[in-house]
Amino acid sequence: MKLPRGFRGAGGAAGIKAAGKPDLALIVGEAGLRWALASTTNTLKAPFVTRNRECYETGEEVRAVAINSGNANCAAQGDVAANEAFVIAVAKRLGVSPGEVLTSSTGVIGHALPVEKIGAALPQLNISEEVSPIAEAILTTDLVAKTAEVGLGGGARVVGVAKGSGMIHPNMATMLAFVLTDADVPQEVLRDMWSETINQSFNQVTVDGDTSPNDTAMALSSHQTPADEGEIKQALLAVCQDLA
Repeated sequence: MKLPRGFRGAGGAAGIKAAGKPDLALIVGEAGLRWALASTTNTLKAPFVTRNRECYETGEEVRAVAINSGNANCAAQGDVAANEAFVIAVAKRLGVSPGEVLTSSTGVIGHALPVEKIGAALPQLNISEEVSPIAEAILTTDLVAKTAEVGLGGGARVVGVAKGSGMIHPNMATMLAFVLTDADVPQEVLRDMWSETINQSFNQVTVDGDTSPNDTAMALSSHQTPADEGEIKQALLAVCQDLA
């Protein structure tokens, strides 16, 4: 499966997971990306959740999302500084400003994030049009990678990846999910659509009655392909319900 127009991505192993499995992913926009966000309602929140929300309030477009698995970077000494270092390392790798980079982390809570390993691995990642490296690199205890795709009549596409196995319960997004589209949709419209979509998909799922401090779901648009807003909304919902 290919990413929608205007997106590139990568996934690989940075050595965060002891088993050496993929644990670092990038989603990159060729230009600015419009985006919508849903994140945890937990009292405890990972530093990246707080920072992403602050970026969200500015309304500015972004250029990249970096995700690591195997370590939640939450409730650990220095977790805020580690997230900032993660942001800066990704910005340097891509040649963009730190303000254009969002992050997400998932995995074990309470352990320091090995930012030096991430920094060393970033230059080695092979950025391509493929979805599967991203889908595989974000997994933790999942048994399978989770992807979904819907095509729109005018040629635009909606493609999603997600991870989640435990600590899944309504009241936000219940896991990590990233849904990408090249459909040209205004950011304000995308954000309204996303809120409705979350409530009709991920917020309908429970596994064990627990939310996590890291729960995050993002929709990102490269806004390259004209599309009908009603069709975009239906496609977003179909992808998210499939992932859920």
